[in-house]
Amino acid sequence: MATLNVKLNLDSTNISSNSLKVVASDILNVVNPIAGLSRKSIGTSAAVELLAAAIDVDTYIYIKNTDSTNKVNILTAAGGHHGVLRPGEAMFVCVAADVGIEVIALSAACVVEFATFTAV
Repeated sequence: MATLNVKLNLDSTNISSNSLKVVASDILNVVNPIAGLSRKSIGTSAAVELLAAAIDVDTYIYIKNTDSTNKVNILTAAGGHHGVLRPGEAMFVCVAADVGIEVIALSAACVVEFATFTAV
């Protein structure tokens, strides 16, 4: 078993009349299989699978849209909308067993960076 340290930091002094400071961190236990950092080119005509729906365990996934102009849609393997990554944005989420994750570029081809980590 291995550990993965994760931290989310939301910080702003001008988002409202009050400043914002939220820090959440955790140490996650993960096991093999782990898919290290990879990149995939994605187009606009067909979704590209990053995490297969056939995976029968919860899996953490990191995804980053490396494009400087175009958005990427994040979908479940069944085609449900999970979210969108604007240019340069990233996400980290735990995907339930048997759900799967796919990505598709919205207006022009993009490259996404991603990694998966099997949850314990």
